[in-house]
Amino acid sequence: MSGFLRIDTLRRVGQSATIGVVGICFLEDRTVPIALVVDDEPNIRLIYQYFLTRQGYSVRTAGDGIEALQHIQSERPHLMLLDNHMPQMTGIEVLRKLQGSTPRISVVLMSGLLDAETCAAAQTLGAVACLQKPVGLPMLEQLLAEQVPSAEIRRRILLVDDHALVRQTLACLLREEPDLDVVGEADNGSLAVQLSRDLRPDVVLMDINLPVMSGIEATRAIRAACPEVCVICLSMYDPSEQATAMFEAGAAGYVCKAEAPEVLLAAIRAVQPTRPMPHA
Repeated sequence: MSGFLRIDTLRRVGQSATIGVVGICFLEDRTVPIALVVDDEPNIRLIYQYFLTRQGYSVRTAGDGIEALQHIQSERPHLMLLDNHMPQMTGIEVLRKLQGSTPRISVVLMSGLLDAETCAAAQTLGAVACLQKPVGLPMLEQLLAEQVPSAEIRRRILLVDDHALVRQTLACLLREEPDLDVVGEADNGSLAVQLSRDLRPDVVLMDINLPVMSGIEATRAIRAACPEVCVICLSMYDPSEQATAMFEAGAAGYVCKAEAPEVLLAAIRAVQPTRPMPHA
């Protein structure tokens, strides 16, 4: 038996149903672009949340700049409507914090007290537009159609293997795929857990035999700390007791390294990471 070991396969070979339940990652639809509305006025947040939902976005909200940055760290949006005058941190200060970060967020800065200096600073910091509040919904709809590029939903991958050549080969393979993005690499299980907490990837490709902390232990730790992250086991060996242990630890799939690249790509796209829904 080889390739991507799905839950139904586990049941056919006589493994317990419990392993199947633990091994699956269910999720919200990752093909829907995410928008973040940042404003200290609840009514404004509610209006734009409703509007953007009708535009096809999955909408999150934040009441100040600090809360916005926390949202972005855990779940990066495609679009952000950002008020400038807020307590604790202005919109311009939020833009400065985001400067140079990737992937780029399309930011629309809005303010009731808009001046040329603020607009120039926002443009320098990467905002796609500056709008004077109150912003009419028809104007905002036109702006989104003309200035905000279509969302590119890319699955974020963390590579974990103690052999540099294996990581380089996998990175080269995955970077050829338009919907996949390698966000980090780790050469031991302990670092994999740390990077999973810091980077919040969608999928971790995990070797089993790792220094410092085994792939099984690392998988268990990642799933405990980051339950939204899916782990796919990569191994030189066909599924065996190690596969059972990985699924018990929370892995969502198992791929033999000897398989064709198409098998691994199919596995990455088949697992479904789930993102926590931040409170409005």
